[in-house]
Amino acid sequence: MFSVLLAPYFGLAGLALAFVIYRYVVSRPPGSGAMIEISEAIHTGAMVFLRKEYTILAGFIVVVALLLGLAISRFTALAFLSGAASSMLAGLIGMQAPPEPMSALPTQRPKKGATRRWPWPSSAGR
Repeated sequence: MFSVLLAPYFGLAGLALAFVIYRYVVSRPPGSGAMIEISEAIHTGAMVFLRKEYTILAGFIVVVALLLGLAISRFTALAFLSGAASSMLAGLIGMQAPPEPMSALPTQRPKKGATRRWPWPSSAGR
């Protein structure tokens, strides 16, 4: 029971950490003109993919929600819909992070020396 009470706080802590990491990435320099152009093309392609994926997924989500509503209960269907919407929103927000600082990171490392590292171990740029 105690862990259930802590879950919202861990969720808020996770959101706060995600915001700190996002601000760190955004604060990095974007790199050269070619890097910016390539990263913008990658971002555009990713957004086109996401739009197509969400269009296909929306039909599947509606069908599954209807089946859940008929087979189990409308509350189960509502829980499924809210989970699907939250997941889609998280994917959209994640794709909105500017890719330019990430593309410039490999060129910045040699200039700053071998000791310059990201503050967390499993992120991109290693």
